[in-house]
Amino acid sequence: MTIDIELSEESIDNAIQQVKDYEEKLRAKTGELVKETAQNVEEYAAYVLAQHIDTGETLASLKKKDYKGGKNTATSVVEVGGAAVWLEFGTGVVTNNAYVGAYVHPRAGYAHMCGLGTYGEGHGAEPNYHGIVATLFMWNSAQAARRDVPNLARRIFR
Repeated sequence: MTIDIELSEESIDNAIQQVKDYEEKLRAKTGELVKETAQNVEEYAAYVLAQHIDTGETLASLKKKDYKGGKNTATSVVEVGGAAVWLEFGTGVVTNNAYVGAYVHPRAGYAHMCGLGTYGEGHGAEPNYHGIVATLFMWNSAQAARRDVPNLARRIFR
């Protein structure tokens, strides 16, 4: 953006208005980028979840919420509840070919999840317990969105 001004009150006021207009356009485009990114996360997560559930209850718990923050913020949050946490992080050792206490999900320790096979007094480590495979649907959705952001930004900010 280039602004040419003269040293007059009217020209300076005009330049200030141009900067304010530009700031507003940037804010709107940033909000659009946030919403589209969250929409992509929600769609990808729903696609993966639909392949791993029978009742639809877990899929119904997936929701995208848009928040309008202060003057300079726009936020979209994709959240999921219910049994989806077990699909995200997994249970049991045999399903992920992991050792007792291992974390299959990169953020499991950070989220204070139990290591595989340690939940339920260690019953998850029993040979006949297979548990649920960690699908990492939200993690993978976020990674896919992260890869898409540059292309989305180029399209939106042109």
